[in-house]
Amino acid sequence: MAAWDTVAMEVTADANVQPKDAAAFLGISVRALYGLAAPAGPITCFRPTKRRVVFSAADLIAYKAQCRFTQIKSAAISLLSSTASLTARGCELENVFRRAGVV
Repeated sequence: MAAWDTVAMEVTADANVQPKDAAAFLGISVRALYGLAAPAGPITCFRPTKRRVVFSAADLIAYKAQCRFTQIKSAAISLLSSTASLTARGCELENVFRRAGVV
């Protein structure tokens, strides 16, 4: 049973998580998890032996919370509104035809 399967989500500092369970928790593949593992990536891992890798449950929860977006930037809103961008600068396709002398 993984460390985060408890009802209260209580995590102890010594809870170790296997790579397969850690990848399932983060919603990524095991290969992607190894790419995010330290020293090259932001997720701290421990190597008790040369080939074995384990992750701290507290580190995984902290990383997942860090990756969470809670607010929408105004730039993203303006990109999602195609009507606002077309009325602000005109129709680009029409401008291309005008420069070519077609319209």
